[in-house]
Amino acid sequence: MLKYKEVVFVCGDNTSLSVAAEEMYRKTARERGVKKGVVRSRGMTVLFPEPVNTKMEKASRKKGIDISEHTSKSLRETDFADSVLCLATTQEYKERIYKNYKNAVNVYTIKEFVGQSGDLESPFGGNDEAYDGACNQLQELVEKIIDKIYGDEKK
Repeated sequence: MLKYKEVVFVCGDNTSLSVAAEEMYRKTARERGVKKGVVRSRGMTVLFPEPVNTKMEKASRKKGIDISEHTSKSLRETDFADSVLCLATTQEYKERIYKNYKNAVNVYTIKEFVGQSGDLESPFGGNDEAYDGACNQLQELVEKIIDKIYGDEKK
């Protein structure tokens, strides 16, 4: 039986990295034939709904992922439970989650969860190549996340 039935990816404003990670997770799980459960993305600071970053949309499309319809959503107290895995893009966001959400459990950085150190670097303000690189890195990490959660489990 799986420990985590839901995965929530968290970045700053839910218009770039967390959105791409959410859709990459869905696509990769589907391609591998594993039960993906519920997967969402949220932002630490979302004052109002915003569309996805256009450079991230373009980079994601190159990976066969369409995030164009996404609208940013804020992290909420109800996003946490024992069966929910919360993966933040940075150590700072992980710490803020534990500080600001009383129900926060099972919060890791994306890299920490797969046994790597450091933060996922934001391509914000960079050129198209920076966003392509971020998507490539996210894809590798998402594959490792799915390996760790599901192992050999199939539908």
